[in-house]
Amino acid sequence: ANLTEAGLRLRSRHEQVVKERLSTVKFAKWRKSVPTALANASEISQGRSVEGGLQGGARIERPDAAGPASIIAGTFPAPLIQDVVDLNKAVEALQKHPDLSIKIHPIPPKDLRLGSISDASYANAEENRSQGSQAVIAYRQDLLEVTAPCSLLHWRSGKIQQVVNSTLAAETRSLSTAVAQLTWYMCMIEDICNRGFELKNWRRTLQDRGAQMFIKDNANGQLKQAICIVDAKSLFHRLTRETVGGADKRNAIEIQIIRQNLAEINAGVRWVPRQQMVADGLTKRSGNLTSLYQLLDTGCMQITEEASEMQQ
Repeated sequence: ANLTEAGLRLRSRHEQVVKERLSTVKFAKWRKSVPTALANASEISQGRSVEGGLQGGARIERPDAAGPASIIAGTFPAPLIQDVVDLNKAVEALQKHPDLSIKIHPIPPKDLRLGSISDASYANAEENRSQGSQAVIAYRQDLLEVTAPCSLLHWRSGKIQQVVNSTLAAETRSLSTAVAQLTWYMCMIEDICNRGFELKNWRRTLQDRGAQMFIKDNANGQLKQAICIVDAKSLFHRLTRETVGGADKRNAIEIQIIRQNLAEINAGVRWVPRQQMVADGLTKRSGNLTSLYQLLDTGCMQITEEASEMQQ
């Protein structure tokens, strides 16, 4: 860790491991030509070691490893050649950014806001399960107006527990998990900053704080103290319009529950285009990590007003 007036830069202890010890699985020359064949004992043994290294980094220091580490882990103990090839690709991607670091900004409590980012990929994991990803960010309150300091506090990639029948349902379940994670972090920050905070009164405390916050939710003109970022237009529209809609009644109920949970923490929903989705790479074996790397490299983020983005 490197502490300066500009903030705390957390450098990965995984850096030396990525550079020197996290190596790819070695194949016999002809093996890659049969990607649907089962991996042999040597490839599985090597793969377990590599997967363990990815998992270790993904849990603590390398959010860019979280997606492939989670998805490929589900293929063991009987991975295919293609699974091991994808594992190698994940290692090579990490090795291109061995010195990745996470910046924690010194934001005054009066300007500090928390938010969640969630994404999902439908039926792209083992047994046609869907993969969800969630992140929690801490940012300066003017994020919706200018490029502002933003710190990544938490990330996760994992299979969505329920079997879902659509991309919308997968995105909804992932957002539900993200809202729960955001709520936990908001309570934790409140406990640190507010000496009189009592956990049993967390709903009332977070709602009361909402009157002091001034982040505008463009969807309804109200003031919000937190944001939840998604890239699914259908989910965004269902959450920001006064309708239950949709043929999937189970998912409609889940959306209503999310609405209630958002109201409890006085949070709004914001939409970003897929190319700006920080959590995209956490839902795939080889996802788009550009926005994630940009956030980690610069320590900043900005969200553009939805209407102008959706017209493009």
